[in-house]
Amino acid sequence: MIYILFLFFLSCSNNIELEKGSSWRLNKLNPKLTKLISIEWKVGLKKEVMISKGFQFNLDFPSLSSSDYSDLQQNYGIDSWIFKIEKVSGPIPRNIGFFNIPLEKINRNMNETSVKIYYPAAAMGESYRRVSCPKFNHRLKITSLQLNNNNQSESLPIKEGYNFATKQYNPSNFPLSYSGDHQLRGKFVISYALYGVRTKKIYSSFKPFSQTISVASEQTIVIDSCYGIESNIKEIKSKFNIKDLEIK
Repeated sequence: MIYILFLFFLSCSNNIELEKGSSWRLNKLNPKLTKLISIEWKVGLKKEVMISKGFQFNLDFPSLSSSDYSDLQQNYGIDSWIFKIEKVSGPIPRNIGFFNIPLEKINRNMNETSVKIYYPAAAMGESYRRVSCPKFNHRLKITSLQLNNNNQSESLPIKEGYNFATKQYNPSNFPLSYSGDHQLRGKFVISYALYGVRTKKIYSSFKPFSQTISVASEQTIVIDSCYGIESNIKEIKSKFNIKDLEIK
C-alpha cells in the first residue's frame, strides 16, 4: 500500500502547476528532448553505401491536472501547446516550422511525440526516399549528433493573447517531418508557448527547451555507382504517388 501511494505521488509530481493570482503562470515546466537518432539511408544502385536522411527526436512533455486545464480554457481560451523549430548556424536563426499539440492529448498520457528533420533530398516524400541515387546530389552522413543541456527557468508567465495565424500542423493529422537545409550542421532550438487553436492566439512568450540539438559534423560520402547520376528519374516516376508531395 505504501509503495502504491509512493508511485501515485511520484506521478503527480510530474504535473505542471498552475499559479493563480494577479497574474497567472505555469510552474514546474521541465519538458525533455529524448531518443535523438540519425536516420540512416542505404543508397547506391546496390544499396551498398550508408548516408543520412536526417535525424529524429521525441518530445516528452509534462501534463496539467484536469482542473488546471479547465481553468486555462475557460479564462483564456488556451487549449494547446504550440512548438517552434529553429536552426541556428549563423547570426539569424532559420525557422524550420511550427506544430501544435492539444493539452488534452498530453493529459491522456500521449505525451511523447516524434519529430523528423530531413535533408531536402529526403523531405519530398517516401518515393524520393526510395531512390538509389538521392536528388540534389545529396551525399551527406551525420557523424556527430548530440543533445546539449542549458539552464532554463521552470516558470512560464501567461499573457493576454495575441494573434498568430502562421501555418502549423497537428501530429494527429500529419506526420511531423520537416525539411532542413542541404547541410544540417548547426544547432537546433525547439521552443514552446501556450496557444488557443480556436482563437488562433498565443498566450505566452516562446520558451526554449532546456536542451538543444547539435549536428556537430557531417561527412561527404562517395557513391561510386551513382557517379554522374543526380537521381533515378524513371525509378521516382514508377513509384510516384501524388500524396508524397504533401508538405509534412
